Amino acid sequence: MRKLLFTLLFALTLSASVAAAPGDYPAEFPEVFKKLKMEEVDSKQLAPGVTYYRYYFEDFTRQNGAFCDVAYIYLKHNPNKDMKAVLEDIRSKLKADKNLTFDAVAAEKKLKVQKLPLLLPGSLMWQKPMEDAVAALKNVGDVTPVVECDGGYYLIVLMKKYEKNPLPEQWTKKFPVSLYFVVVDWDKANVSFKLAESGMIHQTVEDMVRKNKKAIAAINGAYFHYKPFAAPYYPLKIDGKYYEPPKGYDSKQGMMFNNGCFPVIDHLDNLDKYDNCIMGYYLMKGGKISFNNGGSHWHGIFKGSTPHTAVGLNRETKKIVLLVSDGRFPKQAPGLNLYSSCYFLKIMGCDEALTIDGGGSCQMLIKKGKKLELQNCPSDNGKFDQKGARRVHSCIYLTKGGKKDK
Repeated sequence: MRKLLFTLLFALTLSASVAAAPGDYPAEFPEVFKKLKMEEVDSKQLAPGVTYYRYYFEDFTRQNGAFCDVAYIYLKHNPNKDMKAVLEDIRSKLKADKNLTFDAVAAEKKLKVQKLPLLLPGSLMWQKPMEDAVAALKNVGDVTPVVECDGGYYLIVLMKKYEKNPLPEQWTKKFPVSLYFVVVDWDKANVSFKLAESGMIHQTVEDMVRKNKKAIAAINGAYFHYKPFAAPYYPLKIDGKYYEPPKGYDSKQGMMFNNGCFPVIDHLDNLDKYDNCIMGYYLMKGGKISFNNGGSHWHGIFKGSTPHTAVGLNRETKKIVLLVSDGRFPKQAPGLNLYSSCYFLKIMGCDEALTIDGGGSCQMLIKKGKKLELQNCPSDNGKFDQKGARRVHSCIYLTKGGKKDK
């Protein structure tokens, strides 16, 4: 009886420190998605204040309102051209000659054309500057004014328009979403974040972390060179050791921390304040989605069918969330765009977000039994299984103990 009572008291104490489950949807989350219920497939307490969740939307749909087929975007970071002037010239030619196509004019100017799907208000792919542009469209085939946003200037050419009903079949069918989270309530936990790098030959996340017996969770790290014996693609700092990247990288933000302290997202200019840093792209600040440091990475913002890995933070509540999503498997998990990743991180209580390497690099491992086990289905082998983990240059992992700050 005494043993049973002790066990019960221990269980109650343990349950009180479980990391918080998803909260309410943020106010701006589209109403159509608020009606959907995330199915909890799996959950596991990894340590007091640290919980792993897997959630699944079986009937998540991409339909909601009208949408444009194609958007065209150009960036400020092109140092050789005044992109606003170039786009204004393209717009004038398209308005003057209805037989011209955007592709033809862009090719004449030797510009690379980005074709991006654009949904109108109510979708996860929506952002405010587009509303101003699309509002100016009156007829199919019209061209928007040149619109300026944080990442650059863009035009939108409305190729087709669909009203709310009927919508094309591909936008009304089921859209499964498979999400993996590790949620850390920092004030309830005694854990530390760590970084690891593969050395001269890339390794899977499992290979990089397998020798650390205190590791309880891990995700893949920053963008990297695919060729072996190469430096990291972006700056990397581990326990005070700096790994020099090649010139020309465009990311200036990273997840930074001192050993055993709460991690933050900070600018590269402040790197000297931290002994650990891993770079990514700043997606959300103050709860607002902002891709203002996109650089050449902007090409992937609107694309679905993409696996993502991201880190979400809330400095006020001291919460950290690691997110991995499956993708590139049309029937099982087509994937998310970066807006969707931010929304799901907001559901989990974050108001800042940093995306790190995605695609086939995406790996989420958690401690089960005596070792870390891969949870998601990396896409690098083209099969929806757990055998496609890509060899990468770095990873982020979480260990029991070692926390120094309060």
